[in-house]
Amino acid sequence: MDFRYISSIIIRLAIAALFISSAYFKLYPIEYFEYHLYKIGFSWFWIQWISRLLISVEFFLGLVFLFYGNLKKYIIPSSIGLLVFFTLYLVYQILTTGNSGNCGCFGNAFMFTPLEGIIKNIATILFLILLYFTDKLPIYLSNLGNKIGLLICLLLPIILILATNPPDALIIFDRYEGKVLNKNPDLELLYQSEKFAKPTVDFRRGKHVLALLSLTCGHCRLAALKFHTLMSRKPNLPIYMILNGEDQNLSEFFEKTLAKNVPYSRLNGKGFIELSEYEVPQILFINNGVIEKKVSHITLTDVEIEEWLKHN
Repeated sequence: MDFRYISSIIIRLAIAALFISSAYFKLYPIEYFEYHLYKIGFSWFWIQWISRLLISVEFFLGLVFLFYGNLKKYIIPSSIGLLVFFTLYLVYQILTTGNSGNCGCFGNAFMFTPLEGIIKNIATILFLILLYFTDKLPIYLSNLGNKIGLLICLLLPIILILATNPPDALIIFDRYEGKVLNKNPDLELLYQSEKFAKPTVDFRRGKHVLALLSLTCGHCRLAALKFHTLMSRKPNLPIYMILNGEDQNLSEFFEKTLAKNVPYSRLNGKGFIELSEYEVPQILFINNGVIEKKVSHITLTDVEIEEWLKHN
């Protein structure tokens, strides 16, 4: 059998697996990928659409490498273009924050530094160039059949992603939205712990976004990651975390969330239970000791916080 034919099949399968696995791990959970886009400078409104579009493109390319015959005219150049885009972002990340943290190439499933992500992308581009000159997979379908196949490969990921992981704006209903809560929690509980240091701010005065989080709760970790991302661009946002859990879970919490740039205190026992009302994450907008509203970590944005701070 022709060596070029065998090698082209192997490269096709490898690149298809790379694109499909990369898209899948970015999708679940998608928040990690969304927060990377926020750091570039996109607004929260556009992030939820752009993230799903880019993931759909990755799924599309993976399917095309599996099933489509003619790759040279559009598919290989498009794949190289997408990888160049991701590589430029990783270069920007190294220049601005250094070669640390997870580049997000495979979501939160596999940890790659930005430099490792760049090396992976360059290697993939080289294989794509090799495939451009060696691909000999026969084209079994007519031009019409190829076009229909491309359309299916394009629409299928978009439909499945919107059905299984739709943008937050389409599904989130905040039961507190539009309601004036004006609840008076017993904030003294935050300052009565004998085991942990007291908070460094006084929540009974001024405006604060107070987040009650559990160290082992998955949604709490996503919330903390979002706080880290928000404060990496806007460090003056008045966000403060109250963390509940055992000491052995603290290092893993910060490893996953990178939220060491967010001020926090610890609180366990009845005090945390009473404040959180058995539900985490709790994100409270507090004005002079009064809870004005509660929000979801999914819908929370920097714009919402800034608008709230402007009003008395």
